Amino acid sequence: MSEREPNEGLERLFRETGWTLRQLAQEVNRIGTERGTPQKYREPSAHQWLRGHMPKEAARLLILEAFARKLGRPITHVEAGFPLPADESNACLGTLRR
Repeated sequence: MSEREPNEGLERLFRETGWTLRQLAQEVNRIGTERGTPQKYREPSAHQWLRGHMPKEAARLLILEAFARKLGRPITHVEAGFPLPADESNACLGTLRR
């Protein structure tokens, strides 16, 4: 069994925000609720993402949006250490349409 590699891109963004794991999970949940898809992520989920567990594609979009809002700039899938979505070859999320 292979060990997961930490997601260095996501870790870098996380450190840049100054958030706690709880704050990251709360922001992802808040954006999910705004989008009509409430989430119930907590600190353990955020910790798993940073340790290399790949979140579901829908959650990745929420995570990217949370970082983009906090940092005030577009965040790409690649920058966050996520694979590009199957339906997009040049995915860049600054602020998703609300």
